[in-house]
Amino acid sequence: MTESSSTMAESLEPGSVEEWFASRLPVEDFAGRRVLVVVPDSTRTAPLPLLFGALHRKIGPVAAAVDVIVALGTHPAMESPCDRDDAGD
Repeated sequence: MTESSSTMAESLEPGSVEEWFASRLPVEDFAGRRVLVVVPDSTRTAPLPLLFGALHRKIGPVAAAVDVIVALGTHPAMESPCDRDDAGD
């Protein structure tokens, strides 16, 4: 994704996020393929329910699988590094 975060931050509403993904992700590119989504660990803030939900609704129906991996950064060790339960349903 090449759009600046400031542009996204100004318009993070469910409809605009859905439109953003719809205009930039050709669903046919994901048909029958396995997709790995990298999400930040809990030391970073992100509107994951909004973003992941929109992404999953877009590619989930056509992808063979959608898996998620938590990106652990270079910060000191965390007590519970994979505690990322805010990605939504």
